[in-house]
Amino acid sequence: MEITKSLDNETLTFTLVGRLDTTTAPEFDREIKRVEVPNVVLDFSNLDYISSSGLRCILTLYKSTKSLVIMHPNDTIYEVLDMTGFIDFIDCVR
Repeated sequence: MEITKSLDNETLTFTLVGRLDTTTAPEFDREIKRVEVPNVVLDFSNLDYISSSGLRCILTLYKSTKSLVIMHPNDTIYEVLDMTGFIDFIDCVR
């Protein structure tokens, strides 16, 4: 997985490419523990897959930020977010 970060005022955007799974989640977890801004955007335009380990990272990030938005998940990832109830409490823009 490739992780790119960009900061714009008080919003940090993570762009994830590839798979967020058991193998790659620890790397993402290290990155999100360094977040010191209140607003975070997760750009999932190029994320192919997410596992329960990836969902745990998102939940951890949600609990530590003021605002979390997931942008452009593919249909499969959106379905996972919907089935697990994440879209009930996290803004998700398709």
